[in-house]
Amino acid sequence: EKTRSEFSTLKEYAEYKVNPELYKKRQLKRIAGLSPTQKEHYLYRGIRYSDVPDEYKKILNSAKVGDVIVPDWGVACTTPTASCATAYCSDSVDSGLLRIKVPKGAHLAGVEANGFIEFHMPSLSEYKLLDKHKVGDLTIFDLEYIIPDLSNIN
Repeated sequence: EKTRSEFSTLKEYAEYKVNPELYKKRQLKRIAGLSPTQKEHYLYRGIRYSDVPDEYKKILNSAKVGDVIVPDWGVACTTPTASCATAYCSDSVDSGLLRIKVPKGAHLAGVEANGFIEFHMPSLSEYKLLDKHKVGDLTIFDLEYIIPDLSNIN
């Protein structure tokens, strides 16, 4: 059972509560029209554990290499710059860095704001945990984004 704090908006949470399968289908429809990426690349997401729900921490920390996880039920903002993501969480003693391998053909929304480029990972994104290790107080999670099947969403 997901909680309100795991969604970007109250509307998304309400949609999920009424019909979880319909919610997932709507999220996939949102990305189906986006242009697919032309090559494999990496994106990064800095996590301050003090800013995320306990369930999010539990999902990341209990995952084993090879597990498929869904840490974000809402849209997750990422950056193509590791230093930018690391700077976001560097002032936190308890933090993590998601290093996300994005395969060629993924459908992601890119946004430019204030001179920075962000990519929005779709709601309900699945990731395979490739590695997890500590560097000082920072836990680094190497993930691979699993491209959802968009063939049957109509």
